[in-house]
Amino acid sequence: MTAAGALLCAACLMACGGGGDTRSLVNNNDVATPASIKAAARTERFTYLMPAVRGGHTRTDALLFTPTGAPPAGGWPLAVWAHGTTGVADACAPSVDTDWRDVETPVNALLRAGFAVLAPDYEGLGGPGVHPYYSLSSHGLSIVEAVRGAHDFASARLSADWVVIGHSQGGHAAMAAAQHASRLEARHRLRAVAVLAPGTDVAASLQDLFGMIDSLEQAGQTDAAGAAAYSLAFNGTMVAYGLQAQDAALAPSLLLRPEFEALAAQALTVKRCRDFEDAVGRALFEHIKSDRPIASFPAIRRDALSQPALRRALDRTRPGMVKLAAPVLYLQGAQDLQTPAVTARKQVELMRSVGTEVSYVEAADADHEAIAKGTHLDAAIAFLRERMKPQ
Repeated sequence: MTAAGALLCAACLMACGGGGDTRSLVNNNDVATPASIKAAARTERFTYLMPAVRGGHTRTDALLFTPTGAPPAGGWPLAVWAHGTTGVADACAPSVDTDWRDVETPVNALLRAGFAVLAPDYEGLGGPGVHPYYSLSSHGLSIVEAVRGAHDFASARLSADWVVIGHSQGGHAAMAAAQHASRLEARHRLRAVAVLAPGTDVAASLQDLFGMIDSLEQAGQTDAAGAAAYSLAFNGTMVAYGLQAQDAALAPSLLLRPEFEALAAQALTVKRCRDFEDAVGRALFEHIKSDRPIASFPAIRRDALSQPALRRALDRTRPGMVKLAAPVLYLQGAQDLQTPAVTARKQVELMRSVGTEVSYVEAADADHEAIAKGTHLDAAIAFLRERMKPQ
């Protein structure tokens, strides 16, 4: 944290009477709405404090989009949009990235359905430190403290209760928020959770992706094998640096192959978030062009899970191992090459075994991106609207 940042946070903590209160307002103002979010009448940005993954407090940001027209008597129904993987560098914070094309469909659909949409950045994206990717506590607290901040500081009138929806990493974050929703229960009850191809069991996903790459390549499906290899390399890099952000002893080399570490390090310093995606894509293309097997792309260590420290750390990232605070709609594509359906089925069994109410829908023709669009997205929003009705 910079000296200015530390002074700002300290001042805010003093203003609220001590370090135990995370509701301090750093700033709140109207900002320009991203051009692709056409259904929003207004956008507010606010900075709030939250417990940091390594102790103390940290600052992060959120955007609040409100629909056109007048709010209902009880305020705009509040939906949190938990974003999927962008990166781990500050340039990847959604509140400062003007390119919302990847999420314009769900955010606009929620606004047209009458929801105010709260979009938190998550810890470390634009704030101090590296983003602790896939930390259950950090994801969950980023969201619940954003909900608290929106009620305490935003100008828009909002419903007391709330729902959360997320895709990919955002699905993990949505379930993490449900594990931490008791922090708000007295004032703001979580009514429902919708997850679209969520990341869940990272260790199992790594194993499943290695197996998928092998089987697809052996079957001659090189395009699909390449897509799975890209996903493994890109998301594996995010996991490697996210784990180190949670625990300095967890070196990225536990997961990354030595010949990939220099390229992977670019993820920490990019000034344009998509630059790292492009770099991984180019490296994989050159590897395939040289007639080397896709399965040998030197990115993620195949022996990574044999290391007890790494395995324990990954096990701590798995959501849903306790009963969640609200019913869950879990939408999964059978053709997903990032969060495999076989992993999703195991996750649903676990969640049901601990008492979480889960409705699971697996779409035979959907991949990782398609599950967050069209009729699948419509079903998720209908689920949220039904559970936000007055009881």
